[in-house]
Amino acid sequence: MSLFGIVALEAMLAGVPTVVSDIGGLNEIVEHGVDGMKSYAGNPNSIADSVLTLLYDHRLCDNISKKAKNKVKEQFNWNKIAQDTHFVYEKAICQTMAEKQAREIEQEKAKKWDKAKNTDKEITNLLSFKKRHAYA
Repeated sequence: MSLFGIVALEAMLAGVPTVVSDIGGLNEIVEHGVDGMKSYAGNPNSIADSVLTLLYDHRLCDNISKKAKNKVKEQFNWNKIAQDTHFVYEKAICQTMAEKQAREIEQEKAKKWDKAKNTDKEITNLLSFKKRHAYA
């Protein structure tokens, strides 16, 4: 079940003042008293207050309707959605590439470290060999 209601966006686009719950996805979209009204979830008096405010305050209702319509046109059109989706994919790809590069760097460091440890052992063995045979 989606917490983001497309019906509310359709209403906003149609210029219908919208009352949404203070929980769920629309809570993040609607700015109370600016482009919609919010009510407290599970509180019928809160819903009634928001609806009555819109019903009796014509200026507020008109302003909310206009701002809501503009908001939906600007933020929820297909071009914006496509751009946002592209950005998310691009970010995921870049993170994946960066993680791959970081793994490769760590693997290369590990190889160099192993090689350095082997070189140290070889030098130690060579010095030990020379000491043993120098006095023989």
